[in-house]
Amino acid sequence: MKSIEYSKNGDVVFYIDTDKRTIVAVLKCQKDEPNTIYESQLDKLCASSSIQLQPSLDFYGVKHVLINDRFVGKAKCHPNDEFDIEYGKALALLRAKEKHQKALEAKLLMIDNTIKDFAKRMHRRYEKQYRALLDIRSQVYAKECEKREC
Repeated sequence: MKSIEYSKNGDVVFYIDTDKRTIVAVLKCQKDEPNTIYESQLDKLCASSSIQLQPSLDFYGVKHVLINDRFVGKAKCHPNDEFDIEYGKALALLRAKEKHQKALEAKLLMIDNTIKDFAKRMHRRYEKQYRALLDIRSQVYAKECEKREC
């Protein structure tokens, strides 16, 4: 016999099949979790380095940082064990949440690496401009010295 149950807040749907002794949990998540984190981290980076830029996902090289909005966990009862619906629901939900956590961690690691890369690029650009300024100053100083000697 097949049945469908919903969690209290509606973010999990359980598909229960008592004939096959399986329970499938489908976890629905917010689709923009990594985007929000990414943009807030860029805001912090720009604010800490006094950079007046408007963070944009496309500009910083990350166009798609979204993860799936549904994760599936499955629990199947061994033929020798007693079929417990509540335990199966908890196990299936745990497996779905584990998949969500792994996907979120992978995206956040990619986001962190992108932000670190952006910070390195900005630092290199600053150093390049600083070296160019020092070079111009040394050239001006050399010309002033030449004028004084002449």
